[in-house]
Amino acid sequence: MNHGAGRKGIFLFVLIFIIFEGIPPARSETLTLEEAIRCGLDKNRQAQNAALEVEKLEYRIAAARTRRLPAFELYVMESRLLKTMDFEFKKGVFGNNPVIGPIPAEDTTIDTEPRFATYALARITQPLSQQYRIGLGIEYLEVSKDLAREALRISRHTVANEIKHNCFEILDLQSSLESARDTIAFYRELRRVVENFVRQGTALEVDRMEVEANLSRAEDEKRTLENAIRSRKENLNRLMGRDIERTFDIVSIPEPAPFEIDGEQAVMRALKKRPEIEEARLRIEQAECGKKLKKAEYIPDLDLSLNYGRLHNVEVLPEETASVGLVLTWEFFDWGRKQRELGERERTILQAKNGLRETEALILSDVRFRLRKMEEARWAVDTARLMAEAARERRRITVNRYRDQSALLKDVLEDEASCRDETRKFDQAVLGLWTARADLEKAMGED
Repeated sequence: MNHGAGRKGIFLFVLIFIIFEGIPPARSETLTLEEAIRCGLDKNRQAQNAALEVEKLEYRIAAARTRRLPAFELYVMESRLLKTMDFEFKKGVFGNNPVIGPIPAEDTTIDTEPRFATYALARITQPLSQQYRIGLGIEYLEVSKDLAREALRISRHTVANEIKHNCFEILDLQSSLESARDTIAFYRELRRVVENFVRQGTALEVDRMEVEANLSRAEDEKRTLENAIRSRKENLNRLMGRDIERTFDIVSIPEPAPFEIDGEQAVMRALKKRPEIEEARLRIEQAECGKKLKKAEYIPDLDLSLNYGRLHNVEVLPEETASVGLVLTWEFFDWGRKQRELGERERTILQAKNGLRETEALILSDVRFRLRKMEEARWAVDTARLMAEAARERRRITVNRYRDQSALLKDVLEDEASCRDETRKFDQAVLGLWTARADLEKAMGED
């Protein structure tokens, strides 16, 4: 037997063990609420699409401005006659010269054989009277861009609020999971105590079975909560624009500090900062601009036009022509179409004004509702804290009494269930307060 090789193998095994023991285990990514919101605002796909809509309108405005400049057009036609074309000129059709006589001197016919011919026309057109209408069109698009910006703000507010709600739901589920784990640990310890009493003959087998059933129910609840947390995390990854399978943990949030704000002050901030208000005002401006744009259609189109035409492989007609002049286009009778379209635009303005008033009323109602929910959530936290503390103390006393065999197992199970419920209600109340605060901030238009 080779003892040297054996010692080398043992040494190598110990070395590998030390190396791998020294490597710290991989840790899951941790996210704070602020980091999750920041990531969502940067990478959320709906918010990105809203930002792209603003960029699209910037391109559209830049394109509309080019309509103020001269337009360059080229028209080329290559064709072939299908049959011979005859040009007939009667005697003297071009007059009678006193020296040479009539022009032409006799009837003349010029035959044009079928062949390919090219006709090219180059035109430069400068809009004149249309400049006012083009300016109104640009103004309309500028208002549309401002509307897109407000839609982007609304999208960002919505994304931030959804991320907050999702984070609070995950924390709520994690709190329930921790409670379920504590319950499992409690039932396992209680099972050990009951089994000891059963062996001593001071407890019945049915007591052990009841504890075992409660332990199994708690383990089922734990697995259900783990699945729910995975689903919420996948949805949160989607909101943040990340791979939905990316693993992370949410940093726990303490109970929020007191958030005092006067009701009227909250309303005034909402009316000043909510993007929906500015969006409604912009819709009125857009509707008024649309009406002016429609009225501008009564103005005739007047263009300054420079034309150059050239013929190739065509007899008789001149090979090239050039001209410059003004071109007027005017639809002087339209059967009342423009007037009816103006009536439609006026109704659109009235609709936009009604929309602004309705938006203001909805925001006032929303802010006051969120203020009341915030107050209710604060009361719920205070009450839930007292109830949870009382339930924990009651459970402690009952467990000690059961150890001393002065309380029934039924009392222990009831107090454990009550303690678990009250602790759960307190955690829910804290997260409910955070949720109410997030909804109030969104109602006030806070970024």
